[in-house]
Amino acid sequence: MTGFVTQSNHSEKPYPIVRPRRWSRDEYYKMAECGIFGPEEHWELIDGVIIERIGSFSRGYYGCVHLTRKALHAIYRNDYYVSSRSPLILNNFTEPEPDIVVALGNVLNYSAQHPTANDTCLVVEIDDGRLARDYDFRAALYAEASIPEYWIVNLLERQLVVYRTPVNELGYQSVITATQEENVSSLFAPELTIAISQLFSG
Repeated sequence: MTGFVTQSNHSEKPYPIVRPRRWSRDEYYKMAECGIFGPEEHWELIDGVIIERIGSFSRGYYGCVHLTRKALHAIYRNDYYVSSRSPLILNNFTEPEPDIVVALGNVLNYSAQHPTANDTCLVVEIDDGRLARDYDFRAALYAEASIPEYWIVNLLERQLVVYRTPVNELGYQSVITATQEENVSSLFAPELTIAISQLFSG
């Protein structure tokens, strides 16, 4: 039957072939303006699909976000904008909300628009082990957008995973895992280092 995929068991109903509708950022914004999303809901636009950004409420998570942002402020200082849980524009159909974004410029540069991929130096996600986030999928998103550096702070293992050298949608060519006993520097501030232990409380 044209237009349908049928199962081998003919007693089951055929399933129509469907093509999901992709939503643009402008349409996504209009939905928010119309109050479609509740005030306590957090959503992301990923390749035209609106997905729930499930928050983590562990103390360790929020503490790590604060400590990581503080450490990045110390090395990037006033030449960069360091934001947390804010939208990042990757393209017209993708706008995730990473835990931390470091972008060129200062807060005044982003008073009317969120940072774009071209503005962004570093993206950081905090992994507290409570969520089944697909970090490899996110790495592919950021690499395809040519984000030069992506960090995952692993709270359970007290490690930092550093992704560098994006290769389109294939991901990152360099992936390094460092322990809390080590130091790390960012590509955009190589002369300054962060003690990875500073990212963890306790």
